[in-house]
This record gives sequence, C-alpha cells and structure tokens, in this order.
Amino acid sequence: GLPGAVLHIPAMPPLAFLMMIAGALWLALWQTRWRLMGAALVAGGMAVAPTARLPDLLIGREGASVAVRGADGKLAAVGSARDTFALSRWLENDGDPRGPREAAKGRHADCDKIGCRATVKGLIVAVAQHPAAFADDCRRAAIVVSHIVSPKSCTRPKAVVDFFAARHEGTHAIYIEEGGKVRVETVAQMRGARPWSGAKPDRDRLR
Repeated sequence: GLPGAVLHIPAMPPLAFLMMIAGALWLALWQTRWRLMGAALVAGGMAVAPTARLPDLLIGREGASVAVRGADGKLAAVGSARDTFALSRWLENDGDPRGPREAAKGRHADCDKIGCRATVKGLIVAVAQHPAAFADDCRRAAIVVSHIVSPKSCTRPKAVVDFFAARHEGTHAIYIEEGGKVRVETVAQMRGARPWSGAKPDRDRLR
C-alpha cells in the first residue's frame, strides 16, 4: 500500500467475530483431525463478515449529529454536525477514510434556516432545527429528527427522534426495510436498562 496509508475495515457482525474466535481456539486446542472443524468455523466467519447491514440513518447523542446513507452507500452529514467525534466514529466503523468535513460536503439534503430534508430509500427524512419546522415536517416526513424537543402532536411520522429520545437512549441507528418499514436500534437497547440511564422516552413514537 501507499506509505502512511491507513487501512479502514468495516465493523464485522458479532456472529462472524465469534465464529472466527471459536475456530481459532479450536485449532489451537486440538491436535487431531477434529481441528479441521476449527478451520471451517474460521472460514464461515470470514464468509459472514461482509454481510453486515449498515444503517441508513444515524443520530448522535442529544441529536447533535445526523448522517444519512446516500445512493452511493456512503454516509453524509445533514445540517451542522456539532458532534464531529461521533461522525468520525461512524465513518471509521463504515471503513470510510473520509473525515467529518468531507462527509459534510455535497448536496445530500436541502436546508434552510429552520431545518433540512433528505430522501433515503424513498422516505423523507426531516431534521428540524427550529420549532417552526415541526408543523410541516411532522405532516410530510416519514422520519423526523431534532436536537430540540418535538411536540407531542408529532405522531404521523414512522419515527421521531428528538432531544430527549437521543439523550436517554444514546445513538440511534435507523434501518429502512422493504415496503418502507422503519426499524430503530439504540445504544440503550444494546446495553440494557441501567439505573443511571434515566427514564426511557415514549417508544410508541417509533413505528
């Protein structure tokens, strides 16, 4: 490779990682023909590794950063990315060598003084940056994201991730499935309920 170049490898699924570790241990522990099963596990893990599903939309803690996956498969920041550290980690996890500034370039969303809109897999994603944006965004968008508190009347979108949701549950990863179905995963779901995590937001607003 080029001198000084950094190799960026996308994160692999947990199953692939476990298969490869188990296979390596099996190879190390057994000296008979049974050890060939370890090689099979390692090969299986390597085959599964590239199948990781990448999120179509990422929202950082407190809604400070939002990134959508473009048609080219790359993440692009929407609006002003106040949490560049989170954006850097998302790019790194994608195996994307770009920095936050480069990921914020381009016309991936239409923005004005009160918010931005992007289209991901046919669904409108609205990033409300001012209370005045909610009236239109909650009526037209399939997914509404904001670093401020959304009104309780914002019930039409398939998913609403506002300041409280992002703060209580951490980073949100949103996947758009076939038929426009929206699936939401959060850091809180992955780590489980903790006494110090705070109250959970209303999950009925994520559909």
